[in-house]
Amino acid sequence: MIHYLKEYVTLSEYAGLCGVKNQTIMDRIRRKNIIGYKLGGYVLINILTFPPMQSFRGKYKLLGSSIPDKFKYQPGETMMLTPPPFANLKTVGQVATKEGMRSESIYDRILTGVIDAYVMGGTTFIDITKYPPRSLRLKAKRVRKY
Repeated sequence: MIHYLKEYVTLSEYAGLCGVKNQTIMDRIRRKNIIGYKLGGYVLINILTFPPMQSFRGKYKLLGSSIPDKFKYQPGETMMLTPPPFANLKTVGQVATKEGMRSESIYDRILTGVIDAYVMGGTTFIDITKYPPRSLRLKAKRVRKY
């Protein structure tokens, strides 16, 4: 099953919504004004918990209806009540590189429902405690070089 979490956006998307540079958002994270999760080289921010704000003379103000519709859940879509286990998530590319296999074989297993995946900020993550890399390698098709 693929869990698509719309509310998590990348740092650059969040900076674009706020109308500021990436470094400004990193400064806000360092000052603990925003909580960012670092996963596989990406910084993800929950847009529902921390709506995009712009700084005016040292005070943060909401930008009207600052959350675009593409990040809101539509009727019929389900929202996860508990966040995914961030400490256990790795990108598909990281797992494939570490195991010496092609990422397409992991994506095939995700699409057929063998492996659960989380999509956040346009990047696909898998929980390595449910599917340790060794088990992925045993199920993977070997590619022969001729």
